[in-house]
Amino acid sequence: MKILLITKWKHAAEITGANKAFYALASALARHHKVTALSLTQTGGNPFFEVSPRVHLLTLNGCYDLQKRNLHKFLRLFRVTKEKRHRYDQEVEDPLWAQRIRPVLDREKPDLIIAFSPDLVRILLFTIKTACPIILTLRQSADVLLTPLGPKDRETLENAACVHVLRPEEVNKVQAKAPKSRVIYIPNGAFPSGRKSTLDNPIIIHAGRFSEHQKRQHLLIEAFQELQQEFPDWQVQLWGEGNESDPYVKHCHDLVNQYHLEKKIRFCGVTDQMAEKMEKASVFAFPSSTEGMSQALLEAMEIGLPPVGFKSCPSVSSIIQDGVNGLLCEDGLESFAAALRRLMSHPELRKKLGSNACKVRDTYNPEHIWSEWENLVNTVFAESSQPNHQYPAL
Repeated sequence: MKILLITKWKHAAEITGANKAFYALASALARHHKVTALSLTQTGGNPFFEVSPRVHLLTLNGCYDLQKRNLHKFLRLFRVTKEKRHRYDQEVEDPLWAQRIRPVLDREKPDLIIAFSPDLVRILLFTIKTACPIILTLRQSADVLLTPLGPKDRETLENAACVHVLRPEEVNKVQAKAPKSRVIYIPNGAFPSGRKSTLDNPIIIHAGRFSEHQKRQHLLIEAFQELQQEFPDWQVQLWGEGNESDPYVKHCHDLVNQYHLEKKIRFCGVTDQMAEKMEKASVFAFPSSTEGMSQALLEAMEIGLPPVGFKSCPSVSSIIQDGVNGLLCEDGLESFAAALRRLMSHPELRKKLGSNACKVRDTYNPEHIWSEWENLVNTVFAESSQPNHQYPAL
């Protein structure tokens, strides 16, 4: 089978969980199928994450030049509601994106497409009018990705061959927004690293791109400020993509300088050896407000790091079992600092929770997950080959 995976992001080398999942899925499917991975980007570049040589990589550059040109920006001012502006953006931009995508489809002639964005599925279905089945994979919460949801968006969900979600509770969320949609749950995998932390080093580690409203690294900086005199030997390592020219990254640096923690909190940048860095830490701090299903969290737990996260983040609280394989805290700085303090103070608690945390390698075994994906693509393709095919519940 010829499978096309398609996604869009500003840079092909972006270091995000969705990016990692894109190339991991392409590599897994390439074991048995002819796979092309198409990235619609602004600046191009090579993938940061490992990808199988069996995958045919395609990158189209300059794609974000298609968005919101001056005339478009002016005319959308007359759309007085968010929903009307959203619909106008689709009317203007979808044909422009289609011009870039259509030649690839004509050349590659895929039997099945897996799209990493509802926008891409809408373009494929209604502008290009693609004949082959399309699986939409949602890598973020439905509440985030499907708001606002216009009539065309609902039609997109209901006309996709299948909508894939990362958590079981997301199935009902999608079907509530699009009752006729066909939704299936397959989680992310916890990839085996072959490493295990001793949990003896006084290091708190965090991994994630810098994001004020999602990843919220400032909460970790502020929490550590509350704890640093009590724990003078401990340090924090912040791993992740972030340029100091970005206002939020600058704000985080300013906080560290303000608290005189330059020797205690390190901005470490990016690495392709994240497992090695995590192995040397003892606590994984994860103050996210929203996630799809975090690869960084699974990676840390697979190594045996006890994590601290917020109960209010559904994807975090669905993986972390409070007091079993990590700690969950209430919203607010005080609760987050208190959870960190418990782990910093009690090495035996760290080891108990860490021992359970590494069981994610069984719960989210990648080979089992790839098997589910293999079954899904084969089922969808087989059904599409039948005359007058419909897509019943899997």
